[in-house]
Amino acid sequence: MKLLRADFAVVNFRDEMQVSYVKKLGVIVSMRLLSAALVLCASAIGLAGTANAAESAMAGHPCGYFVINNNAYYNHCGPSNVLVHIEKVFGDDEECLPPGVTPIGLQPWTYGAYYVRPC
Repeated sequence: MKLLRADFAVVNFRDEMQVSYVKKLGVIVSMRLLSAALVLCASAIGLAGTANAAESAMAGHPCGYFVINNNAYYNHCGPSNVLVHIEKVFGDDEECLPPGVTPIGLQPWTYGAYYVRPC
């Protein structure tokens, strides 16, 4: 009689065939759990990539112009592309920006941005 520890429980077996079956079964179960975990992680990553603009605003970024570490950004919280006027030291610019956070320049040279119209 052999003792085999499987999943925190000690199980008694009468012959080698039962022991090898449980070992194979454990590998199969482990592979299924690993596969399920990989699928779950992949779907979570896929869902994270489809976050909408409202979620990005709730993630700590304000809607509109903001600066982090001397980098200027514009966070458009609406559902469609918009034309944004970007105020720069050496001449203003206008860009069509998608929903979400978009880098628009460095803070000393880019000092503001505002919504103009849909594009």
